[in-house]
Order: sequence, then C-alpha cells, then structure tokens
Amino acid sequence: MRFIAYLVLVAAAVVAVAWGVLLPALVLGGIKACVVGFEFMELRTAHIAHRIVFALGVAALVLVLSLVASP
Repeated sequence: MRFIAYLVLVAAAVVAVAWGVLLPALVLGGIKACVVGFEFMELRTAHIAHRIVFALGVAALVLVLSLVASP
C-alpha cells in the first residue's frame, strides 16, 4: 500500500508541475499532504478526531494559500 501511495505522490507532483497553474497545484499539494498523513504518518490508525482535524487543517491551509496567492 505504501508503494501505491508513493506512486500517487509522484504522479500528483508531476501533474502539478506540468499544469503550471497555482490553484490546482495547491489542491494537489493538499491531497499529497493527506496521503502522506494517512499512509506514512499512520493516521489511518489514529483516533477519528485526529484524522478529521488533520484533514481540516490541510484544507484550511490550501484555502488560505489560494486566497493569498490569487491576484
């Protein structure tokens, strides 16, 4: 499963760079952060509240960065 997560991370990075637009790159970065959190940081075995707060924190960070970076 970790190898699949690694492939997803690499594919998301390639798509974000190839796209060249900031908003999709931020969203893909947020998805990558969630994949790393749930797969490599073992959040899938953590309490549900920790998983929810982590995902909401990532979403809030992507939202703030997209608002700050938009012209």
